Amino acid sequence: MKIYDDTTKTLKPFTPPMQPPQSIIGISTGTKHLGIAIEKNGELIEWKTCRFRGTWSPQKLHTIIRYIEKHLTEYSIHAIALKIPKANTQSSGLMELKEAIVQLAKDSNTPVYTYTIRDLRSRYSVKGVSYRLALMYALCDAKPELKREFNREVKYKSGYYFKIFEAAACIELCYRMWDL
Repeated sequence: MKIYDDTTKTLKPFTPPMQPPQSIIGISTGTKHLGIAIEKNGELIEWKTCRFRGTWSPQKLHTIIRYIEKHLTEYSIHAIALKIPKANTQSSGLMELKEAIVQLAKDSNTPVYTYTIRDLRSRYSVKGVSYRLALMYALCDAKPELKREFNREVKYKSGYYFKIFEAAACIELCYRMWDL
């Protein structure tokens, strides 16, 4: 696993602390949609997708960061599991958003664990089944409360609800660091 180093603007190897955090927020980033899942003491307590309309601007960045900050304080978050796109597909807006989330975490002394699509695919791939479907099935088995979002995503095929599953998958990957 890697962690973002803000001095060199790169990802570097990371060794986790001895104990897992009691509350984690999973965030699937995007400049228009943001998937959020919050787990406290092993129980998924909040999950949603948020839409941020309009073109990218400093005001939009500020709105997204305030939204995340509200959840950090409301749920006493101890760690952030962040899903980021591949480096070659990141727009300048996504780069700004990632850096702002990392800065927010640094200001609140909260560790950030970053995951890419490659990390998620390595954990949730099943031969003969699409990655998205495999990920959603696996998470619905582990977290039955996500069945409603699964049914909506299968029905509409918009990717809107899939952001929730990516956020929850990041939390699962984060907790796997402490599984022996």
